[in-house]
Amino acid sequence: MIKPTACDDFLDDPTAHEEHLRSCDSCRELVLELDKIDRALLEGAITEPSLASFTAEALPLAPWEGARHRSWPLIFFVLAALFGAAVLLYVSAGVSPASGFRNVVTGNLLPLDTLIAAIRHVGSGLQHAPLAFHFLVGGSFLLVNLLFYLLLRRAPKGVDVTIR
Repeated sequence: MIKPTACDDFLDDPTAHEEHLRSCDSCRELVLELDKIDRALLEGAITEPSLASFTAEALPLAPWEGARHRSWPLIFFVLAALFGAAVLLYVSAGVSPASGFRNVVTGNLLPLDTLIAAIRHVGSGLQHAPLAFHFLVGGSFLLVNLLFYLLLRRAPKGVDVTIR
């Protein structure tokens, strides 16, 4: 961890560290420059810029404000994965995927007894799965959570980062 310098302490709280001005030329020059700007603002020599001088065309677009780049391959991959998962669920429930999708579009969902039978089928399949499968699921759970933990512990890289 970087230890803050006396200049940093002064800039954080100038009133508590007034004695620093006597020993530091750069901080003294900064205070004099800021005082000169304050006096010029009070006398009316400097006016604050009006909002009319800024145009929306001059400002850069943030990525979430309609930037040109779109990750279309990722969107198509996610849609294909969801479609594939739906097909697998229909097949495991004993329903043809075409009639299943047609029933969803028309609003005629699967009967409740078919859904319960599918859930029982998946549950019994998980109970009789080999031990290696259970170890794989448990190890994957631990690995993903370790990755999340490591990502949360890394230093942030954004607007809120200050360099000292």
